[in-house]
Amino acid sequence: NNLLVELKTGPPPDRKSRGFCFVTFDTHEQADACKKILSLSSIKGRSLNVSWAESTANRDVDGDTMSRVTTLYVSNISTSVQEDILRSLFTQFGEVVKCVIVK
Repeated sequence: NNLLVELKTGPPPDRKSRGFCFVTFDTHEQADACKKILSLSSIKGRSLNVSWAESTANRDVDGDTMSRVTTLYVSNISTSVQEDILRSLFTQFGEVVKCVIVK
């Protein structure tokens, strides 16, 4: 079970966290389990918003397509959260292969 976590940052010069990350799992089932648990979680007093990273704005997305999605979009993350906090949060769902604040 491998995970890739990226916390997005703003443009230069400050590159502060923009308060969201993408988490990629090996399988849809792993991502779904994480989504259910993290939807009830919080970091530093902020409730996490967790959704599928693939756009569902297009109503033509079918169940088969969604069953292959392995990336979650996690938002409402405090701008003070660092890589080590994210890593510890996601290790309960598998080995974190990469956890970086994208700059």
